[in-house]
Amino acid sequence: MNWVLKRFRVVISIALVLSTIITYLIVYIPRRNALEHNALNNFTLVASANEHTFYKSIEYAMTITEEISDNDSLKNLIHSYKQGLTSYDTLKTETQEFFSQFVQTIPFIVGSLRFADNMLISSQGTVDYSKITAPEVVDGVRYEVECVDCVITVYSPIYYGDNAIGLDITVFDLSESIKTLHDGNFDFSLFDLTKVENGGRRQKTLNLDGIELIDDGEYIYYRSRINDSNFAFQVAVKRDVLFSSTRKITVSSLISAVLGNMTLLLLTNFIVIQIAGHRFKHIERRKDLYKEYAYKDALTGAQSRLYLERWIYAHSNDPGLTQKNICVVMFDINNYKLLNDTMGHYIGDKVLQYIVRYVKNSIKKDDFIVRYGGDEFIIILLDTELQEAESILATIEEKLSSIVELKLGVSIAYGIEQVSSYDDIFDAIEKADRKMYISKDKYKQMLLKSSN
Repeated sequence: MNWVLKRFRVVISIALVLSTIITYLIVYIPRRNALEHNALNNFTLVASANEHTFYKSIEYAMTITEEISDNDSLKNLIHSYKQGLTSYDTLKTETQEFFSQFVQTIPFIVGSLRFADNMLISSQGTVDYSKITAPEVVDGVRYEVECVDCVITVYSPIYYGDNAIGLDITVFDLSESIKTLHDGNFDFSLFDLTKVENGGRRQKTLNLDGIELIDDGEYIYYRSRINDSNFAFQVAVKRDVLFSSTRKITVSSLISAVLGNMTLLLLTNFIVIQIAGHRFKHIERRKDLYKEYAYKDALTGAQSRLYLERWIYAHSNDPGLTQKNICVVMFDINNYKLLNDTMGHYIGDKVLQYIVRYVKNSIKKDDFIVRYGGDEFIIILLDTELQEAESILATIEEKLSSIVELKLGVSIAYGIEQVSSYDDIFDAIEKADRKMYISKDKYKQMLLKSSN
């Protein structure tokens, strides 16, 4: 009997070991790989969303500098000086007074310089002159990034008519902006691509749906080069942190399998699979949350440009999906900059939010609106004829001409292009964009005739 019991125990032990090995190879390894893939996908979504936020900070810095360079009173002052009608001291004094107020009111500014005739006529804040490009070699609006201090320098020529009469240089400190991106697990920074700082560890490249990640065994990095510079926006996360949930699932499942017995083997496997499935669903829910964060414009609630690109890509590569009569609408607000200048950015933001809210209420459930950039929007109207799309836009245009809630009215310029294939949507956006600018030109000509 003892022999039988011993043999039975041996059989049970062997069965337990074999079932554990088989379960590990057939269930846990594929499940772990799937969970790690989802963890990497969540990581890239967060990185992409925060990269978009970072570029918004750069766009804000460039916009602020260009608006200052476009200030008519200051341009006229420089022009008057060049004509000999204003003295150098007057030019310098009045410019200095304006810039002293400007630097105090705009966040993140470290310092600001203004040049005319390659002479410095205004200096505010702290600027490292050794890192500034000479004014005479700047031929267009651009920016430079300094990696160590997270500083961006914006160069904006001052034009009077078609002639460049000066240059504004504004230095912004983005370190605080980058700090706000940190969430405890992910480290956001600017990376110098000319340096290799991995402690001698061997690196390998992970390709995730066309996005390349770098794995050096300890950290996983997301890097995106900033324009043509030698710097990249970098997001780093420790492998142990990123895959901690996956490892907990695997270890707990194996322990459960080893400590089980033949009677409870199937039940143990079922429980383990259920736990893994629950964790998997939790990760999927987090993935949906990250997607919503990356795919939504924070100010207006419209879909983001990233959402539009991935939506087109998903439909273009699925031969089982077809769609007839897709109307692509590109529109923006006429004289939106003037609205911001006269009524303030708060009212300007409220107008954008109202427009998105009203457009959503005017289109079908499956249709959507995208904030393409600034005050430019795209509307995707599915299964819609061109005439119906024109009617929808006419109604929207009429409604926006008198916004009761804001006690003002705006006009929009738009272009509509109809296609019958998802593959043609990018071309349709370009055509609709050209039509929109034709509409804007007509609007400007109408205003000109009215003023005359």
